[in-house]
Amino acid sequence: MDFVATTASNSPKLRDLEAARKVLAHYKWDGAVKPDIELDHGQARLAVYGFGWPGAWRMPDGLDPEKYKPDRDVDSEDGFADFLKEMLPYLAEPLTVHAVGTENCRFPISACEWHVRPCTTEVEVNGFHYGRRKATLQLDRVIRASMLVIPCTIDWSLLARQKQWLITQASVSEEAAGLINLLDVIQDEAVKRGGISAGIVFPDGTGN
Repeated sequence: MDFVATTASNSPKLRDLEAARKVLAHYKWDGAVKPDIELDHGQARLAVYGFGWPGAWRMPDGLDPEKYKPDRDVDSEDGFADFLKEMLPYLAEPLTVHAVGTENCRFPISACEWHVRPCTTEVEVNGFHYGRRKATLQLDRVIRASMLVIPCTIDWSLLARQKQWLITQASVSEEAAGLINLLDVIQDEAVKRGGISAGIVFPDGTGN
C-alpha cells in the first residue's frame, strides 16, 4: 500500500485578493493537495487541503500550467515552502498547515506543521523528532528569508529620534551604546532584507 496522507489548514483572511491569485497562478501542485481562495461574506480567505502531502513547483512566468512539466528531481516540499513565503505579504492573519500520513499503518507516522505570520519573512516548519520518514528529516528547522523579523508597526521617525537621543548618552552609558548597535542592525536589515525604503527607515538622512 502507498503512503497515504491528509493535509488541512485554517482559513486566514487575505489582505489582497488579486495579488494572492497571481501567486497561485505561478505554482504547479504535486498531487491532490492544493490551495483555494474562498469568499466568506465577501471576505477572501486562503485554505490549503487535500488527500496527500503538500508540494509544489514555481513555474516560469507565462507558462501554461497544463503544459508545464516539473523537474521531479527538485523537492516539491521546498516549492511549497516557497509558495508560503511568496504568499506572506498578502496574509491578514497567520496561516497554519498540518499534514499527517503513514504507510500501511506502520511506524513511523509522518506529521508536519507549517506556520507563517503576516509581516514576517519566515516559514516555521515543525515535525516529529524521532522515527521520521526520510523525506521529513529536515522538518525541524526554520526556513528564513531573513534572520531578522521586522515588525510592521515600527515608527521609523520615532526610532531615529530615539537613536539620536541614545547617541548623546553613549559616552556615559554602556547600555546606550549597546542599544545604538541594536537599532543600527534593525535599520540596516529593514532596508537590505525587509525591502523598506531607506528614506523611510533613515528619515534623518543618516543611512548608508
